[in-house]
Amino acid sequence: MGMLSWDCVVASDHPLAKMDGPLSDDVLRNWPSLVREDTSRSLPKRTTWLLDNQKRVVGP
Repeated sequence: MGMLSWDCVVASDHPLAKMDGPLSDDVLRNWPSLVREDTSRSLPKRTTWLLDNQKRVVGP
């Protein structure tokens, strides 16, 4: 496989954008993760970059 680099992206007026320094998992966990659904047909579907107890919104 390979390696992926993930970016946490929010609008400039989002509360997370106003926080200084690196964001901890505890801070990020309070906001839902917007993710694309894995549409694999021949391999098991995967879920990535989801923190324990974090809500997620899945898009096609």
